[in-house]
Amino acid sequence: MGVLILVISCGLLFLYYSKDIILYSLRNREDYVESSKLFRVAEDSYRSGYLENSAVSYYNYLNTNPSKVNKILTYKRLFEINVLRGDFAAAFDILDQHEKLSPNDLFVGINRLKLLLREENFPAAKIFIDANYNRLKKSPEFIDLVGTYYMMQENYERALKELEKIPVRKRDYSFTKKIVHCYVKQNQLSKALSCLH
Repeated sequence: MGVLILVISCGLLFLYYSKDIILYSLRNREDYVESSKLFRVAEDSYRSGYLENSAVSYYNYLNTNPSKVNKILTYKRLFEINVLRGDFAAAFDILDQHEKLSPNDLFVGINRLKLLLREENFPAAKIFIDANYNRLKKSPEFIDLVGTYYMMQENYERALKELEKIPVRKRDYSFTKKIVHCYVKQNQLSKALSCLH
């Protein structure tokens, strides 16, 4: 008899608490559907070229506390939007948020350097390069940006030294133009011509 009472009471407790679990999961499902709608609206606005509307929708989506992966995707979109709008301060803020969430993401480091070069903030770019060179040196895009930094500083010898670190198979035409430019600036015309063949 005692075992029957124990089984019945366990069953009743299970039913009592399972209703809360079911209601909780339904509420979370509704929140998920609502946040998915916000993300779709943001994406649609972005693709249609309505940057202001998409930015508002993306920020609203972030307020729904999406998963880490979705936050990173949203930060990348917001970064693009802010760069397209020319709001570099907001773009730097987005990179800071992204970096807190994913500190080793190459996207953050490379785009931070791109923004510094675009703003021609050479002292900050140099500090960033020195601080992150060992961590990012395996990225051809980073090395290309370092070479670009030295070209902007008119240090063509150092720029060439950096640019030549990129494997030939990863070079494209714009990259070749940079190397040729460095050779021309150093009056090494024969080497510049050999790059063009």
